[in-house]
Amino acid sequence: MKLLYFFYCILKTDRNKFISFLSQSADCYKKKQISILFDVLICIFRYETMPLDYFYYKFIEMPESERSKYTSRLLMYRFQKKFNKKEDREIFKNKNLFYIAFKSFVFHKNWNISQTTSLNDFLKWISETKPDKIVLKEPFGQVGKAVLVFNVDYSTNSPLVTDIPINKMISKKNDDGYSLVEAYVQQHNVLMHLFPDALNTIRITTFLHSNGYVELLYAIIRIGFDKPIDNFDAGGISALIDLDTGVVIGKGVFKDPFKSRNLETHPVTNFPITGLQIPYWQDILTMIKSAVMVVPSVRTVGWDVIITEKGPALLEGNDNWDKTHWECCEKKGMKQKILALYNEN
Repeated sequence: MKLLYFFYCILKTDRNKFISFLSQSADCYKKKQISILFDVLICIFRYETMPLDYFYYKFIEMPESERSKYTSRLLMYRFQKKFNKKEDREIFKNKNLFYIAFKSFVFHKNWNISQTTSLNDFLKWISETKPDKIVLKEPFGQVGKAVLVFNVDYSTNSPLVTDIPINKMISKKNDDGYSLVEAYVQQHNVLMHLFPDALNTIRITTFLHSNGYVELLYAIIRIGFDKPIDNFDAGGISALIDLDTGVVIGKGVFKDPFKSRNLETHPVTNFPITGLQIPYWQDILTMIKSAVMVVPSVRTVGWDVIITEKGPALLEGNDNWDKTHWECCEKKGMKQKILALYNEN
């Protein structure tokens, strides 16, 4: 099993990113690359650490006692497989299905343009409401990699996107796999001040116990930095939120281990991160606890929440939520918490 996991780690690791982190670590810590590489290999076999997690967690700075507290990819795979029913996980993997199942919690308009009726409804909506922006997504896309934001030009008889008539552009993007179109969300004014060029969201991860109790594992604010998306994996900033009060208690962190992890204010807007009160916090918690019960066979989900001036709504749910995001924001390993849930339920 250890050997199979080792080969899995090698196959699933971004080699260019690994080489870059290895080189930067050697320079930063004044160590030889070969000695760091050897330490990475030890961690793969001893703690089942993914190679990049070695750098994300800064294992190079930790004693063995601390390293052992971090969650492995293998444990998370077993955890999510045990508690999330395979057939029903598809609802969370396909955004089109998610919007149908959770329609009472999704307020922004969306269209599956692979269906003719839905496409016609979208084009009618464009002509009637004339939105400044639209969002295109791949329904199976993750970590913000398959999200496109376009400005719409109404200076001609037919609306244009990137100087192409919108119906032609939509058809082409649909052929490329972008079959989901969404209305651009106007976020709450507080989040606009924080960073206006991305939709800043809240990640709340839940666990549904066998007795029906909904446990909130953690909450994180995700903030854009240099892209129109806020995802941690795509270069966004994240910070821990107090579950009781909705106040940001952590400092902003980048996933890149060689960027700051002590941001009290946003580096672009200078707006405070630490100490920020998330609007509509109790409404968010009430909504999440209700959403958990829609598909109770998927018992642990990372929910992405948008906040407008009118209140919160769901953006999506993730059945395979990322433990690295959680542990980087907590700045400590959460293995014992995951094991306790795994063994007690």
